[in-house]
Amino acid sequence: MINQLQGIAVSAGAACHAGGISISSVLEAMKVPVVLAQGTLRISTGRETTNQEIESAVQQLAGAYSQLKS
Repeated sequence: MINQLQGIAVSAGAACHAGGISISSVLEAMKVPVVLAQGTLRISTGRETTNQEIESAVQQLAGAYSQLKS
């Protein structure tokens, strides 16, 4: 799914563990079950991110989700 998202900074792992996939320490602190934490995405934005880019990202994520459900 991540490969289908164009122009979006997305990761399946924690930001501080680049290069490997690990569960976010924030999710661990929140006591999110491992099986759920492994299914999360981290989406990053920056100062230059526009509303249009966010809207595009939301549409792409919704489309990818729809594909996964079917």
